[in-house]
Amino acid sequence: MKVLWINNVAIPRIQNINGNKDRVVYGGWLSGLSDNLLKNKEINLCICYPKQNPQNVEQGKEGNFSFWGLSMKDKKYCFEFASILDSFEPDIIHFFGTEFSWSYELCKICKDKKMLDKTVISIQGLVSEIQKYYFAGMNFRDRNYFTLSELKSNITMRAILHDYKKRAVSEIEELKIVNNVIGRTTWDEACVKFINKEIRYFFCNETLRKEFYEGKWELNKCKKHTIYVSQAGKPLKGFHKLIDALKIVVESYPDVKVNVGGTNVINSSFLRGSGYGLYLKKLIRQNKLSDNINFLGDLTAEEVKQYLLSSNLFVSTSAIENSSNSLGEAMLLGVPCIASDVGGVTDMITHKQEGFVYPFDDSNLLAFYIIKVFADERIANNISLNGRIHAQKTHDENVNNEVLLKIYKRLQGRHKNEFEFE
Repeated sequence: MKVLWINNVAIPRIQNINGNKDRVVYGGWLSGLSDNLLKNKEINLCICYPKQNPQNVEQGKEGNFSFWGLSMKDKKYCFEFASILDSFEPDIIHFFGTEFSWSYELCKICKDKKMLDKTVISIQGLVSEIQKYYFAGMNFRDRNYFTLSELKSNITMRAILHDYKKRAVSEIEELKIVNNVIGRTTWDEACVKFINKEIRYFFCNETLRKEFYEGKWELNKCKKHTIYVSQAGKPLKGFHKLIDALKIVVESYPDVKVNVGGTNVINSSFLRGSGYGLYLKKLIRQNKLSDNINFLGDLTAEEVKQYLLSSNLFVSTSAIENSSNSLGEAMLLGVPCIASDVGGVTDMITHKQEGFVYPFDDSNLLAFYIIKVFADERIANNISLNGRIHAQKTHDENVNNEVLLKIYKRLQGRHKNEFEFE
């Protein structure tokens, strides 16, 4: 079976073949899925992705795996993609995500070549929904924070939202023309079926980065009153809401420490950096929380894992999520978790049994649950155990690989009656 993937990024396997020595790689969650597929020698997997430098030729092959970097700087990528379809002759065409307009352009090529019946899109985030929640409750005045570098590059918060709205239009059009999608939550199924009621929906959970399938959180080995947050780079991740909660938490636990993965956005000035970072810096300073918040910078998967294992708690404060991979990784390790009740999160956590969920804009309730986990070891251990059991089922790499293969065979016209996914 020839399978063509279209990804938003080059997965680590491609970066390794290309000799990329960067410390942090992206698209790691696709590695486990592709690794399992490639164990099946009947699968010939080719991956297309946007290359960073349009001048570079990024093509390669290793065993039953090949890749092709497409230049997204102009419409030349459409001709390149059409050529790949003609030469590779895929049995399955699998798009990962609808967030960028070029995905719609490539889908139209599949339609023109009458390949939509064997084309399927995996829903990641839905930009048509994300744009509704981008500012995550920030008031009108605070939305105007920006740096000169952002203004020069037209990447202020307001400019990014404008871009999201443009991409939302192409995303909706893409979902209107395709026949098949793969999703993993009640929320994403509802969203795509409201856009296209005729779409065929297949369910398949995600396989996460391999590092998080080993290791187990233990309360007596973690740093008490320590919280891990996966990122705070955009308003929609809601870190400003966590700051509101911390104002309350520090009254009971003045030693509380929040470790934040990803870019140190508060290392911003009027000249450079991030307008949202400037806003967070103001909030942290006003609430005297500088000693309680630590930005870690970009981390490898192994480094993230070690920070999680040493944390008392994982918190997700997003204004919108489908199913958060960061939340799934924390649960796989057994780290006690609290998450805002948005999108598909409630498919991941059973409230009060496997973790705690709360209304996104209720910082008081978030603070209440943080204090509850810190104060009660029995609760921390119970949600750790139950959350880990749930995540092991959700992210079982062997089961998810089998389900994906069955979907591919279903799209090929095999197993028509043997398996039911809708």
